[in-house]
Amino acid sequence: MDISGNTLYIKHESGNLGHYFNDHIYSSLAYYLLNESDVDTIFINFTDSNKSQKIELIDIFNKKILPSQHSLRYKNLCYLMIFFKNTEKRIIFNDIDYKFDNLVIVESDRFFKKYTNYLDVFKKLNDNLLNYKKEHDIYSERIDISVLYRNSKDRNLVNMDLLEKLFIQNGLNYKFISLSSYSFIDIVNLFNNSNNIIQIWGCELTYGMFMSNSSKIIELTNIGDHCSWWVKMQYYFKEFGLEYERLHFQFDNGNLILTEKICNHIYSNLKLRITT
Repeated sequence: MDISGNTLYIKHESGNLGHYFNDHIYSSLAYYLLNESDVDTIFINFTDSNKSQKIELIDIFNKKILPSQHSLRYKNLCYLMIFFKNTEKRIIFNDIDYKFDNLVIVESDRFFKKYTNYLDVFKKLNDNLLNYKKEHDIYSERIDISVLYRNSKDRNLVNMDLLEKLFIQNGLNYKFISLSSYSFIDIVNLFNNSNNIIQIWGCELTYGMFMSNSSKIIELTNIGDHCSWWVKMQYYFKEFGLEYERLHFQFDNGNLILTEKICNHIYSNLKLRITT
C-alpha cells in the first residue's frame, strides 16, 4: 500500500518505560508538536511484538482505552495513546507492508538537546491526561506524600514504618506504592495528584512530567552515586515548575535502611500544604 505525504515513524518496544520514553518517544512527540501541520500520517512500528500481540495492541489503541492491568508493553503504548488522543491524523501500524513517499524517522534525544520544546511536550501530556480523567469521571483526592518502593534485592526502603509513623504524627495524607504492581493509569494519576513523591533513584521518576507545578520530587540516592540521566531530568523538571531535591544517604547492600534521623531529614525537605 502506498502512503502519500509525510509520515512520522514511531518505534514501539517493550522494556523500561522511563528509558523507552527518553530514547524513543520524547523526540517523536517534540518533533510532532513543532511540525504537526506537515505530518499527514503516524506510523507505529511494533518492533518486538509477534503477530497476535500486534493485533491486540492495535485493537486497544483504536478503541482509545487506557488499560489498567497489563504488561509493560501496554504501558508504553499508553504514552502514545495519551499524546495522540483526539488527533485527526491517520494512524497506521506495521501489520501490512507499506511504501512511503516520505518516512520521517526522528533520532533519539535522551537529554532533550536537539528538541528543546520539552515544556510543550510535558504540557501536552498533562492536558490530555486531565481531559481523559474528566471524560471518564476519574477523581482522586490530593495526596500529601506518595512513597514509591520496590520489592527487589536492591533499591529497597527498609523500616518504612518509621516514615509512616512520622506522617501519621503530623496528620498527613499519604500512600505507599509498590512499583512492582502498579498500572499505567494508576501511577500516572498518583503523580498527578501527589504534592510530594519520594523514591529511591529510578526511571519511574520520568512520570514527574505529570505532576503539577506546585509539587515536589525527593529522590533518594546513594552517597557518591550521580546518575547522569537524573541530574539532567532534575533540571528539566525544575524548568517545568516542579521542585526537585536529591538527598544522599549511605546505602547498605544497595538498600536504604531508614532511621529516625533519616526520616526526619526527608520530612524536613517535604513541600507541605499550609493548614490553619
